[in-house]
Amino acid sequence: MPFRRDPPVVRFPRHLPTHHRDVPGAFDIIGDVHGCAAELSDLMTALGYTRDEAAAWRAPSDRMGVFVGDFVDRGPRNLDVLDTVMRMVAAGSAKAVIGNHDLRLERYLKGQAVSLDYGLDVTAAEIDAASAATRAHILAFLRSLPSHLVLDAGRLVVAHTGLPERLHGRASTRLRQLAAYGPPGAADPTDPTKRHPWVKDYTGNAAVVYGHTPVAEPTWTRETIDIDTGCVFGGRLTALRWPERTVISVPSHRKYAELGRSF
Repeated sequence: MPFRRDPPVVRFPRHLPTHHRDVPGAFDIIGDVHGCAAELSDLMTALGYTRDEAAAWRAPSDRMGVFVGDFVDRGPRNLDVLDTVMRMVAAGSAKAVIGNHDLRLERYLKGQAVSLDYGLDVTAAEIDAASAATRAHILAFLRSLPSHLVLDAGRLVVAHTGLPERLHGRASTRLRQLAAYGPPGAADPTDPTKRHPWVKDYTGNAAVVYGHTPVAEPTWTRETIDIDTGCVFGGRLTALRWPERTVISVPSHRKYAELGRSF
């Protein structure tokens, strides 16, 4: 449901905890949405979710959505995506972590200096046209998002760029930056091994699910998997079903932005 009116007031606490070990089992982990609201609706329908009376998507059984971050930028309907995710989190039908694009939007809403590039100009135009109440609500939501989530008795970890095992369950401002952006020098999107250097040495027991770097196909590597299949770049929007480890994807309606390389 788009922002036709101010969203319900929900008091999101600042920085939700990373540990949710007591939340068991069935999750649908959703890759980078980047303003692709129509495709997100397609994916929720494909996963069997339906909207409740508060317009929040809910699974027909005891499943829960988990978003890997990067809700905004480059795509056409950034506020609608935020509205969908915020309603699900408020209703308890989803959890979410912070992505680098979300962190940049958080800084923009705080009035900090942020360059309007990488699609933030499109999101900022939508944000600036929204009501003060909507902007405040979005800022509160973004500030609540943790660096990562530890789920299912520690068997599952979700972080935007992934994290090495020694950082699982920790929480700090610096870790939030690291989980959203990756390590220093990891900005080059043409080299996934530099963007996610922890993967090559990962030997942890927890499965780590992440996004950030578009890939043609989600592939398991050392109990890690990248589920960003580049929807905003004309690819697909993907969810990983846990614990089944099956993948469900829907195609992009069109290419909204240029990736600048092959997947």
